[in-house]
Amino acid sequence: MSSETWTIVSAVAAIISALAVAVSLLLVLLQLRRMRLAQETDTAVALYEKSTGPEMLEAIDWIKNIMPASFSYENFKADADARRRIQRVLYHFEFVGVLVHRGYMSPEIVFDQEGSLITGMWEKVTQVIQARRAERKDLRYMENFELLCVVYAEWARRQKPKVAPPPRDPGGLLRR
Repeated sequence: MSSETWTIVSAVAAIISALAVAVSLLLVLLQLRRMRLAQETDTAVALYEKSTGPEMLEAIDWIKNIMPASFSYENFKADADARRRIQRVLYHFEFVGVLVHRGYMSPEIVFDQEGSLITGMWEKVTQVIQARRAERKDLRYMENFELLCVVYAEWARRQKPKVAPPPRDPGGLLRR
């Protein structure tokens, strides 16, 4: 074979090698993505199981339906049962916030499942959190929970509802 032929063969071999490396890299990236999705799914399922456990549901129900609107930080400090319920919810959403902000969980998964609950709980316990921050002189207390609410509000503004509102039926034609 002539030197020209060897040059062409070498160039073709280099191109084939480069393509093989590129395809291998692409396959590795796809596998890593699948592994991340599997990990994210496992985390989401574990979080769902925790957030729907009887103790969490009882704490959420108490905050939503029983906790007085006038509930103060002094009430929080004085009532061990109330404090236990509130702290269960606070630490849960603080941890969810950490997972989302550190990239271990997709915000979309969390917000689709618990977005309105997150903001509803935040609204009910904000006064307690603010007072606790002041008492501890620690602005970072429950900051991931708060940031989760801020990010959810931005996310919710960008999302279109998945279901259409019911059609308007001013004359009652649809009921006939």
